Amino acid sequence: MGAAVPARRVRARLRGGAAVERGRAGRRPRRVAGVADRAHPRARDHRGDAAVRRRDRCRRADRLRRSHGAARRALVHRAGPALDLRREPDRRTRARARERHRRPRRAAQRRTARRHRHRLRRGAGADNARPPPRGERPVSVHVERGYRTWLLRSKNGGVSILVRRRPVVVVTALVLAAAAVAVVSLGVGDYVVPIPDVVATVFGFGDSRSQLVVWGWRMPRVLLALALGAALGTAGAIFQSLTRNPLGSPDIIGFDSGAYVGALLIITTVGTGYLAVAGGALAGGLATALLVYVLAYRRGFQGFRLIIVGIAVSAMLASVSTWVILDTELNIALAASAWGSGSLNVVGWPQAAPAVAVLVVLWIVAAMLSRGMHALEVGDDAAVAFGVRTGRVRLRLVVLGVAFTATATAAAGPIAFVSLAAPQLARRLTRSAGVTLSASAAMGALLLVVSDLIAQRIFAPSQLPVGVITVALGGAYLIWLLISEARRR
Repeated sequence: MGAAVPARRVRARLRGGAAVERGRAGRRPRRVAGVADRAHPRARDHRGDAAVRRRDRCRRADRLRRSHGAARRALVHRAGPALDLRREPDRRTRARARERHRRPRRAAQRRTARRHRHRLRRGAGADNARPPPRGERPVSVHVERGYRTWLLRSKNGGVSILVRRRPVVVVTALVLAAAAVAVVSLGVGDYVVPIPDVVATVFGFGDSRSQLVVWGWRMPRVLLALALGAALGTAGAIFQSLTRNPLGSPDIIGFDSGAYVGALLIITTVGTGYLAVAGGALAGGLATALLVYVLAYRRGFQGFRLIIVGIAVSAMLASVSTWVILDTELNIALAASAWGSGSLNVVGWPQAAPAVAVLVVLWIVAAMLSRGMHALEVGDDAAVAFGVRTGRVRLRLVVLGVAFTATATAAAGPIAFVSLAAPQLARRLTRSAGVTLSASAAMGALLLVVSDLIAQRIFAPSQLPVGVITVALGGAYLIWLLISEARRR
């Protein structure tokens, strides 16, 4: 078979009238005179090679030149061996297997033919989500909160509210528990009133004696315990939200001590009138808050620095209160010392009614500022992005928290550790990301009414100040909180 000649060369020679030149493959080499015979290398045998296209000076040939034998495939596309290499590994394979890092047998090796063995697994499309192997610890976990909600809609469908079930259930349970303890507290004492008679008397169906015992003697104390507990729980939630720290409560920061010093100065100089004492407590609490804020402010507001400065200011104010008591008259000093322990023993309607009225107004204001408080929990930058004026909202919340603390201090004296424990216990029950005002208020009311019942009956007929019981319970809670935080680290 002759050599391939490009078609355009053939057409050109036909048009010129010349004969078609024969292929050079059929010519034999001629001997040239004077030139010795040289050994020519043996031509390569191309039989068995893959089929190729012959070219003339990079020009495409007319025909496809094929070798005598059957064309082979390219070496890189050759089929695999008939015997599996995993059954008959060579020496190099066994050596690499000995040097390879051993993975746990329970974890399947995700290697395929589409990638190199030391590279990431590649495939068409995104990886499908599948559970990890049995017994294998996952690298990343997708947490499902699983919040169950209720959707409340109006009749016309114009207003809809999405409410989480667990906080509603927890708050309802706490309110019912506090009410049950309050009913028990109304019935126990030197003159025992049965529980059915207590319930009937509360709704106005009891006899005159039960009306006198329940409404005249015991209701002011129980009602004030519920109100002050809710106020202290709300104040603790506000300051813990501002400081973003579970230790950021008014009694730790020193606002309670400031309110106590202000009220003590009014008692020793003016008298024991409720409005005067409440005003002095409010002024002392605000002055302490301003002092702590100024000392803790360094190119921004940080909760940890505020707590450290507050503890120092609280210790200083404790020494001031001790000096005031030692420098006053004996009868006034005794009354101030008993009141300074946080007591509900001599509370009546003249003290309970104004305090409850003031606290109702403060709770309405707290409900209006709750949105800004929750926005500050995620950070100032995010709060500004939400449209919240951080400086103004923070100032209002500080004044509101001090007002709650001052009102409670003016009514019954400084009651410690309720504002510390109530928000965190409520947060753990509701499983919320941050502290909530309603749950903290309900938990504070339950804690204080239980503490007051214990203070009444633990050494009956003698009664202890309720602050002694709250300090004992709060100290145990603080130890548990520190141990749990240390275990987490």
